[in-house]
Amino acid sequence: MLLSGDFLRENWSDGDLVLMNSTCYSPALMESISSQAERLRPGAIVVSLTKALKSNKFQLLSKKKYQMSWSNTQTHSQRPGRGAQQPLQPLPSVCSLV
Repeated sequence: MLLSGDFLRENWSDGDLVLMNSTCYSPALMESISSQAERLRPGAIVVSLTKALKSNKFQLLSKKKYQMSWSNTQTHSQRPGRGAQQPLQPLPSVCSLV
């Protein structure tokens, strides 16, 4: 299911993949979204542009720059959990973010 709406009003705790075009999000909005993201189930992945989630309850899976129409933009892929005992595997490349 694809859900499009207000991050702060919708319940997206059962999401498997969350994409945030967060380049222009304020620090306060990133804090609020990070709080809500902490409710995601294990195994979910959050991909954000420019800014990463502000929560120590997430692991950084990858941090990579992609050329966008407006600039070279940093992407962050994160998932719930921290202190993993096993090494993280690289994320598969499933799409071009251009």
